[in-house]
Amino acid sequence: MWSTRALARASVRGFRTKPRPGFLISAARPSAFRCKTTQVPDPAEVVRSFVDAYDAGNRAGMRALLSADLVGYVTTAHAGVDRVDGADAYLARLPDPPDAELSLRVTQSVLVAPDQALTMVEIRARRGERELHNFGAFLSRVQDGQITEVWMVDALPALSYEFWSSAP
Repeated sequence: MWSTRALARASVRGFRTKPRPGFLISAARPSAFRCKTTQVPDPAEVVRSFVDAYDAGNRAGMRALLSADLVGYVTTAHAGVDRVDGADAYLARLPDPPDAELSLRVTQSVLVAPDQALTMVEIRARRGERELHNFGAFLSRVQDGQITEVWMVDALPALSYEFWSSAP
């Protein structure tokens, strides 16, 4: 049985207003008439997932979150940036020595534009007797659930460079 309310709702939403034989619309289930939309991944959550994968040592998980044509800007020892083209080249620039204990924690990740997130990461690492405590900020652009562009700034670039480039 068709209710007048169900017919009105169906016609407003662009559904056919004449029932098919044996087809019943219940006014108690208006969700059945909602249009399905694809949900766009939140850039702040995509970046958070990337940092979590890095913290877990999951290189495949990290790579899956990077666009193949990623453009990255990585901090240098002298507080400049190097441009890096491609996901694999970007991953190669991220420190991952086997002798280090590394801990990364997102302290804040906010949406700054519909496709951009600004993320602050706390970095703690130990190599032998040496320890590093630093912070990095990442401005990332995300499209279709993958990071397509990332700018990095480091709170202590010279100290970070020295820590990662020298033997423990």
